[in-house]
Amino acid sequence: MRQPTEAIQISESQIAEALAAALTARTRAASDIFIPPTNARGYVCSSPECTRPAYAKGLCNAHYMRLRKGSSMDAPVRARKRGDLCEECGKETGAKGGWGLCQLHYRRARYLTLKDAAVEIFGGSCAACGGRYHRAVFDFHHQGDKEGAPSELLQNRSPASIARELAKCTMLCANCHRLEHSNDIRRGLSEADRE
Repeated sequence: MRQPTEAIQISESQIAEALAAALTARTRAASDIFIPPTNARGYVCSSPECTRPAYAKGLCNAHYMRLRKGSSMDAPVRARKRGDLCEECGKETGAKGGWGLCQLHYRRARYLTLKDAAVEIFGGSCAACGGRYHRAVFDFHHQGDKEGAPSELLQNRSPASIARELAKCTMLCANCHRLEHSNDIRRGLSEADRE
């Protein structure tokens, strides 16, 4: 029978901070694709950590629009290249793309960024067998009530809603996750009995 390792317990706020940090880092890495407007000022945006040229009231266009709308100034500025071509497939990026990618490739890149961050948060190894694998091998096993599947939430939800769900989970490799859900484990059969 498998000997479970110590499951890592992480708070919802720690998970949310780590996921948001991963998205911010990826957004900053893609910020070099920004094409400044022709009427930009000769100085940078006054918002902390923003390196874009100022447009109005000492702010770049993105932060100026957020100020006018009353939106959060802390959220990362999404690097878009509207009307340009996706770096992966060559299709037009459009309004829903980001990071210099079309919508499809942006969503994939965002998913992989969040999955990598989640795997790192949980220690990078299976809570049951201790194995260290590629991110594709890991599943998140719920310990309590389930509002949504983390794999689906990683695709299109905010870091806060993903963190709420991941806080109820342990990370298992696919093999241990299948065993966890199998009737053999529930009945307590040994490894030899299953062969």
